[in-house]
This record gives sequence, structure tokens and C-alpha cells, in this order.
Amino acid sequence: MNILSRWSSVALTVAAVVVIAILTTVLPGFRLSLGTQLFAYIIICLSANLLFGYADEIVLAQAAIVGFGSYGFAVAVNAGAPLVMAALVAIALSSVGSVLLAFPALRLQGLFLAIITLAFQFAFSGIAEGWRAVTGGLNGIAVNSLFTAPVPGMEAERFWFLVAGILAVLLVLALRRLVRGPFGRGLAALRDAPEAAAALGMRALHWKLVTFALAGGISGIGAVLLVGRTAYVSPGSYTVQQSMLITVAIIVGGVASITGSVLAAIIVVGLPELLFALGASAELTPVIIALTIVVCLRFLPRGIVSLPGLVGRRLRRARAKEASS
Repeated sequence: MNILSRWSSVALTVAAVVVIAILTTVLPGFRLSLGTQLFAYIIICLSANLLFGYADEIVLAQAAIVGFGSYGFAVAVNAGAPLVMAALVAIALSSVGSVLLAFPALRLQGLFLAIITLAFQFAFSGIAEGWRAVTGGLNGIAVNSLFTAPVPGMEAERFWFLVAGILAVLLVLALRRLVRGPFGRGLAALRDAPEAAAALGMRALHWKLVTFALAGGISGIGAVLLVGRTAYVSPGSYTVQQSMLITVAIIVGGVASITGSVLAAIIVVGLPELLFALGASAELTPVIIALTIVVCLRFLPRGIVSLPGLVGRRLRRARAKEASS
């Protein structure tokens, strides 16, 4: 069964990559850009759910963690670094930014940790707006070299869509295996029974540092893709509102669920675009999104990912009632 499951995962991964490669050649520029944004947010939501869902750490500074990587990537590329080297800089900076939050997480939980991470988010916004020599202030940083794809004869939009899609598929597969393995079981033990985990020799500091570093590194990958998509980075893209939206989207999509992370990304990217296409005004869009979230939380407290199971249970109850009558 394990071998069958492994081969089915490989087959699905290959199929997804093939579909992404085909879409790369046929989609128009706007759809490619939107797809790249969606793939980037799938990666970012995977990172956020690793902390919020699996490690039970309420972090409201996800946008700041992504922002560290985005600015690092933009500055490195403008300084002449190769794309791979600049991407490694982004991953490292996002990891460092995330690890900084691991230390208060050792002593604080719940609302108190959320407040500390919120302060971290505001601090990042202040640095991004005020340190003009590095960040460009409110004007941001343009990365004009990213308008040209590193692959000769390939448009930049198609290059970033292909890279983002492949990375998103691989990270979904990798995180699924990770949280179902010893690492995921260790996080569950620390989350659900910290005293028992400590008695078994599990060091909370070690586990939190590794988890925050890993989540930060994954966010750094998403940061690279976001900058590659727009060739621009500014403080307005990494605000406290964006951090809140990511967190709420994870709750609506499904906490501690890889599929829920994908649904969360669709909510973050797709819902505003859908409302725009339907003609909703910019002022009305946040209200509609808020009402959608409230309705989802009221009727699906475990997230949209629980909908198939809920429907299945109700159908079985209806059939059982018909059979008994």
C-alpha cells in the first residue's frame, strides 16, 4: 500500500508538472501573472500553516517574513548577483526573520505571542518605509533586469509561471510527506502534550528554531516568486492587513491541512479577483470578503477542507434514516 501510495504521488506530481508546462505555452500574459501570484501564495500559505496549524504558533507577521526575503532578493539582483544566489539570500533573510520570532514563542503562547508578532510586523513596515537608502522608502525598489527571462527566447511571465508552478507542486508534496512523518508527529507531540514531549527528551528550543527556520525559508521562496512576477517590491505589499488576510484565509481554508493551505491561497488571490470581475467596488470588496469569512467560519468551523466530509456524513445519515423508515 505504501509503495502504491508513493507511486500515485509521483504520478500526480508528474501530471501536475506536465499540465503547468502546457499552460505555460498557452495562457496569455495576465493569466500567467495571476497564476504566478497564486503559486507564490500557495507556498506562503504552506509556510504560515506550518507555524499556525502544525506548530500551534499564532504568527501575525507572515507578510514581514516574506518582506525580508523580497527586499533581500531585489537588492541582491540589483547588486548584480545571479538569480540563484539572490534567491538563496532571500531564503536566508526570511529564515532569519522567522527565527527571531522563535525566541518569544518559547515563553509566550496564544494572544500574547500574536501581539509580539504583530509588533514585529509593524516594526518591519517602519523599517521598510524609513530605511530609504536600502528599501527605497515608499517608492520601493524596481528590479528591471527581471523583465528579461534568464532562459533565451522565453518571456519573463512564462518563465516565472513555470518556475512558480513547479516549486509549488514540489513543496506541496514535500510538506505533505514531512508533516505525516516523524517531524510532523514531533510537532503534534509538542503541541498537544508539551510536558510528555519534554519528558521524552524533546527540546522545545530545538524544535521551534527548526520549525520557524523552515517556515521562513519556504516563505523566502514565495518572496522570490512575488518579486519575479512584478520586478518590483514596496512596503505596501507587506502590510499588517496582508498578514491578517493570510492568517484568516488559512483558518477558512483549513488549519493543519496541506489542502487547506492551497485553498487559503485561492482565497487570498482568487476572491479579490473574482469580486473585481463581478464589478464590486474597491470599498465594497473588503466587506464582501469579511462576510464570506464569517459565513465560512459559522458553517464550516474546520475550514472549507472539511466540506466533503461534512456532506458525506449528512448523506450517510439521510440514507440511514430512509433505510430505518
